[in-house]
Amino acid sequence: MLTTLTKPETPKPEIRKVKVKFLQSISGQPDQKAAENEKRYNKLADVMARTVDPNSKPPRPIYTAVQITEAVAAARALDSKIIPLGFTKDWSFRAGEEANVNAAIAPSWEEAGICEILPDKK
Repeated sequence: MLTTLTKPETPKPEIRKVKVKFLQSISGQPDQKAAENEKRYNKLADVMARTVDPNSKPPRPIYTAVQITEAVAAARALDSKIIPLGFTKDWSFRAGEEANVNAAIAPSWEEAGICEILPDKK
């Protein structure tokens, strides 16, 4: 009898949601995927490594390996501060609509006047 080995599924982080009513129309893009971010970091490093000083003979790289590493680390640090909203595709809400959104971002949206957090109906 043949058995197939399957990779154990890693649980996705649970995103707590709260119900809000939008006061303004808003739209956005989906959360970034880690694989896409890695491609972007690799492209940044590649472009920086291939950028040369056109005035030097022979052309020499403008950026050092340390500068490239620091630029990629800075991009990673910026991306780590992004709060995942929980959307997998482009999204939009009209004023007056109610929806469940990430509890981590709802208070800042409420403070900005974009939405109002509705009380739980328990």
